[in-house]
Amino acid sequence: MQKPLKRRGMSDDVADRIRESILDGSLSPGERINEVELAKVLSVSRGPVRDAITILRQEGLLQGEWHRGSFVTEFEEHDLEEIYSVRFAIELVAIRALIANRTDDDLLLIESHAKAVDDAVRRGNQREMLSADIAFHDAIYERSGNRRLELVWLSLRSQIALLLGTRQRNHDDYRTRISSEHWELFTAIRDRNGEAAEGLVRDHIRTAFERLRTDLGADEEPASLVEIHFDSPSTAPFL
Repeated sequence: MQKPLKRRGMSDDVADRIRESILDGSLSPGERINEVELAKVLSVSRGPVRDAITILRQEGLLQGEWHRGSFVTEFEEHDLEEIYSVRFAIELVAIRALIANRTDDDLLLIESHAKAVDDAVRRGNQREMLSADIAFHDAIYERSGNRRLELVWLSLRSQIALLLGTRQRNHDDYRTRISSEHWELFTAIRDRNGEAAEGLVRDHIRTAFERLRTDLGADEEPASLVEIHFDSPSTAPFL
């Protein structure tokens, strides 16, 4: 967090710097954000820092109360259940819409993000892998044609990135599976194979959820809410 800030909206720049430190693990879950120290490190007043904290609270990366300070979010099992059950539901809808209406331009964009994942894996750059992973899914929601669906994704995006970063650091399977999983999903979209795409989404999200539950020391049996969402066949057909 020592590099000079670029001129943009100062609050957005500060939020970017804090977000980056949270996602790469420099700021740990539960760690307190010291406004005075942060303002000094970034050579800004406390106003942009407060505004940045508001932005990151809205994204779910920070929690707390103003009179008690802000802390990096620590996820509990119920948080995982909520985030991943919502993600599972919206990603299925996005994939269905994309398969039904995808264009050649859509395929080129999604393919470029799959290649970016490959490039990041080859370089072994964890930050780039996380960024490329999230960008791949950004493209799916963007090209689904459903703006409200995209807004729901954006409301969860930073929290999912934080959880993916945790999985990346704690589980080698993230690095070994990330390329093949995204290419398989791209192929299903390209071939308009809705059944395969639904199965891939289910497996991809369930695997991430189960790894993160293990990190939290959760009970072996999955929560009923998540079990219903992940394991029950979808009643809505692909468009």
